[in-house]
Amino acid sequence: MVHSVRVFVTLKKSVYDPQGDAVKAALLSDGFEGVRSLRIGKLIDLEVESESREACLAEVERMCRRLLVNGELETFRIQPAEDGDGACAGKADTCASQPAAAAAVEDSAR
Repeated sequence: MVHSVRVFVTLKKSVYDPQGDAVKAALLSDGFEGVRSLRIGKLIDLEVESESREACLAEVERMCRRLLVNGELETFRIQPAEDGDGACAGKADTCASQPAAAAAVEDSAR
């Protein structure tokens, strides 16, 4: 079965985001005075063939930790495309503290 998954990757809060600052400054100079904070991230859409949703989420989490996400600078959240905003907490430097069978996997080392 093919599962659609979204991975949201953002810089950790402790990491300076010059691109976010530049976009924020541009918005403010364009008259969008309400912008207080802006951080730039990336969205990765995947379609993964897997025997189950749980196995798919576990596989995508391994992909994130090995290649898709720089654990020193970035954090991530995995969300099955068919789901809403469910989340499962995990750490960047350890395995997820909850099973990947949850609706989503979130890297909480920010």
